[in-house]
Amino acid sequence: MNGAQEPSTLPALPRKRVAAGALFLNAAGKLLLVNPTYKPPWEIPGGMVEADEAPLAACRREIQEEIGLTITPGMLLSVGYLRSYNNRGDSVRFIFWGGVLDTTTIDSIQLQASELSECRFVTIDEAAELVRPSLHAQLTQCLQNLAADPNGTMSNVHGPAVSGFNVYWEETDSEEA
Repeated sequence: MNGAQEPSTLPALPRKRVAAGALFLNAAGKLLLVNPTYKPPWEIPGGMVEADEAPLAACRREIQEEIGLTITPGMLLSVGYLRSYNNRGDSVRFIFWGGVLDTTTIDSIQLQASELSECRFVTIDEAAELVRPSLHAQLTQCLQNLAADPNGTMSNVHGPAVSGFNVYWEETDSEEA
């Protein structure tokens, strides 16, 4: 025996909720936000990563489910950590580059009516009034990372290219993913 414990005898390890979303822009450089029907405030397209699902795969699935687009997101723009809020546990949020959407693609967006009431393109300043402060800060960092490395030159062996090396840590306990 190599000293490894059977999974059933391992101590319970902490678990984090994991979310994955995509940053989409229009030709004017405005961000796509969606308005969930089941919670405030506005979000980017995306959602929770399911068991045994990679964040990139979850992002692709959620984009198709929520806005009806079959798009494989590109480089990882940011990873954000959020401390526990309302006893829901802490979480990690991955934001991938969705790309610049042309008018034909924008016109083909079909919202998942059971989850989303509307979508709109907004400036980063307008987003500050619609999204949680932690998401606004992470989106701001995404835009900075994208501007600094638009081609995602840092490689990632298990997924898309990574834009820079930046992790956004939310150290307050006033929000949730």
